[in-house]
Amino acid sequence: KAKVEEPMLHINLFLVPVFFVVVGMQVDFSAFGDGVAGGSLGRAIAFAAAITALAIVSKVAGSGLPALMAGFNRLGATRIGLGMLPRGEVALIIAGIGVASGAVGPLEFGVAVVMTVVTTVVAPVFLVPALKRPGTGLKPEAGRGWAFPTERLLVSSYLWSRREVRRLSRRA
Repeated sequence: KAKVEEPMLHINLFLVPVFFVVVGMQVDFSAFGDGVAGGSLGRAIAFAAAITALAIVSKVAGSGLPALMAGFNRLGATRIGLGMLPRGEVALIIAGIGVASGAVGPLEFGVAVVMTVVTTVVAPVFLVPALKRPGTGLKPEAGRGWAFPTERLLVSSYLWSRREVRRLSRRA
C-alpha cells in the first residue's frame, strides 16, 4: 500500500490544483448578467443562492439521516453531514461533462462552480463549532452488545460471504 500511496500523493498534489484551475477558467461569469435564459444578474444570483441552499440541505440531510440510522446521535450525524459540505469535485466533473456535451449552459455551469466554492468556504464555519461541542456523537449501546445497528449487518454479511466463498470453492 505504501509503495503505491507515496508516489500517488505527489501526483495528487500536482493534479488537483490543475483540475480546479482548469474548471475555474471554464466559467463564463459574463453569462450571469447577459440575460441568459431570460434573466438578469439578480436572477442569476438568486438561482445560485437557491442551488447552494439546496446543496447544503441535501448534503447535510443526505448523509446525516443515514448516520442517524447507523448508530450516531444527532451531534454525530450533524458532524458527518457538515463534513460532506466541501465535497464538490463530483459536481464539477458532472457539470464539466454537461458543458462539453452541450447539456449544461454557461450560466448553469457557473452556478455549479459558485455552489461548490460557497459550500467549501462555509463548511469550516459550521463544522468547527460542531466538532468543539462535547460528546462523541455516538448513541449509547443500550445493552444491545453492538455499538451500531449496522455493525451487526456488517458482521453477518461478512460471515455470509465467507460461507458462500467456501461453498463455491468446494464446488470448483
